[in-house]
Amino acid sequence: MTIAYWSVFAFALMAFPLALLGQIPGITLSDFREPRPRAEKLTGWKARSNWAHMNTLETFPFFAAAVIISLSAGAAQEIIDTLALAFIASRVLYSFLYIAGFGILRSTVWIVGICLIVAMFIQAA
Repeated sequence: MTIAYWSVFAFALMAFPLALLGQIPGITLSDFREPRPRAEKLTGWKARSNWAHMNTLETFPFFAAAVIISLSAGAAQEIIDTLALAFIASRVLYSFLYIAGFGILRSTVWIVGICLIVAMFIQAA
């Protein structure tokens, strides 16, 4: 499996720690039955962690498609691997900035990440 494919797997796993981070401490067994009402009441960094989690889920299909399509179309594996790793690095930084409350920097890093995805699609052309 290529580095880019492993990056898709790693990005899929990133969502879970972000979701848990916002919920701990104070989560109860009843919260597992109905997690959304609890998440809607979160504030501060916990809310931002939950929002980073949701954004990760929203961005995942676009990233996964870019990797799969670019490699299937015959794009240079080394380039796609590099773009995928750079995307993962941008998402780690994005999540940190989101949780820390650095809105403008977070948005800038988000744009960089989207540009990396677009670059993968361009490599497939």
